Amino acid sequence: DLSRYQTSIPRLVTISARQQSAVDSIFKDLKSRPVDPEELALFYNIHENHISGHLGRGFAILDTNEDQETVCLVQKSDYFDDAKKPLWFVYSGMGSQWVGMGAHLMRIPIFAAAIERCDKVLKPKGIDIVHIITSQDKTMFDNILHSFVGIAAIQIGLTDILTAVGFVPDKIIGHSVGELGCAYADGCFTAEEMILSAYSRGLVSVQTPFIRGSMAAVGVGYEKVSKMCPPEIEVACHNSADSSTISGPADEMRAFVSKLTADGIFAKEVPSS
Repeated sequence: DLSRYQTSIPRLVTISARQQSAVDSIFKDLKSRPVDPEELALFYNIHENHISGHLGRGFAILDTNEDQETVCLVQKSDYFDDAKKPLWFVYSGMGSQWVGMGAHLMRIPIFAAAIERCDKVLKPKGIDIVHIITSQDKTMFDNILHSFVGIAAIQIGLTDILTAVGFVPDKIIGHSVGELGCAYADGCFTAEEMILSAYSRGLVSVQTPFIRGSMAAVGVGYEKVSKMCPPEIEVACHNSADSSTISGPADEMRAFVSKLTADGIFAKEVPSS
């Protein structure tokens, strides 16, 4: 019964397809000929329910003029990704600290409460975490212990804020001290356990004597450079077929880099701690 489709009201047509270009092609075809109510009813029926993989979506309002030609009053199409993207909490490692990084965050009550918890367990050890994360002293993080506890405290506070507003991560990942952040985020560590772990790791770094080392980028692949290195120097990273990073005691590295350069091989020391 075609009469049930007859109307003088412009018709809203909604289309989805795998690509936006396919939606545009369908609209182009519909505009090229008279409106077919039965065909539009078929489109309505097809697109009444969600179709998996149809990320191209669009709508048009079609009308018929006095000459019985199809005219488009409005048309729009776009690419719509309806996939639910996972929420990741990414916890940084050493090097992400900066002077005064917690100063403004302390205005947030949840963050301040988290720092207070950290402060209670660090104060008996002579560490003032509030001062560490709010001070404008540019030498504050020259002490690696301050870096460890500072980053950990900030991560605890930010995690508490995100949790309080309802963000629950699907995945978590961290590097170095950020691995402690992961342990806090998934409930393995309490705030106190995390900040004390960071303190202990920083303390070991401060108290352990070490040999001053150096790193260098070398324009030679692993197979070749590994046979050239003196016993004190190791290949730290196999970058590519013709690029490696080497590491070792500073004096030995300086001498080896000079030798490689004299032999016409690219070698350049890189800043490292």
